[in-house]
Amino acid sequence: MTPHHRFSAALVAAALWLSPVAAPAQPATGADTSNSAPPTNSAAPAPAPAAAQAPPTPAAGPLTVALVITPELKAIVWNHDSALMRPFYAQGKENDIGQATADALVAMIQTMGLNAQVVASTDEAGKVAGAAYTLAPTIQRYEQHNEGITTFAPFTETMALQWTVTDSKGANVLLDTVLGSATGHLGNNFIANSRAQKIENDLLADVTTKSTALLKPVLVGQ
Repeated sequence: MTPHHRFSAALVAAALWLSPVAAPAQPATGADTSNSAPPTNSAAPAPAPAAAQAPPTPAAGPLTVALVITPELKAIVWNHDSALMRPFYAQGKENDIGQATADALVAMIQTMGLNAQVVASTDEAGKVAGAAYTLAPTIQRYEQHNEGITTFAPFTETMALQWTVTDSKGANVLLDTVLGSATGHLGNNFIANSRAQKIENDLLADVTTKSTALLKPVLVGQ
């Protein structure tokens, strides 16, 4: 090889040694998702299934109680004299305070929203199906008296009514007495009976109002 050829070969070798070598192609990798938003699902999530509705509970009926109205209570009258000898303020129905009291007590229990089963004795009360309580009222005292010497003076009627309440197992849950009273003026013979009836009605209204306040917390919890 001539000196010229050796010089040319040396130049070619140097050029090859100095030229950059392309790096081998790297395989494609997945896109960098470190800062990208998570993929979104265009479909809205399905709503959660609704909870099954429990069947409605049937409304409970009124509480049943046995109300003991004895024949002795119904037979009480203000005056035991014959109709001819009774005072003018104790004539006809105005004299039948026991029956009037019995009627007022039955109405009172019904007004309280209770189912009153009226019986004549505590023995009968034990046979009332589903009775939660037995109520036994007793008239302990009843009085009529004029507060003056004429019929135009204040005339007062008073009643002490005792309540005995037992539960379905026969245990006593209440023993208490209410005292009712009412005052009016009888007037002359033409108006005395109607005036006496009004006083009696006011007396029973007082007795039933106080009895309701006594019994209601026990029977209905209010």
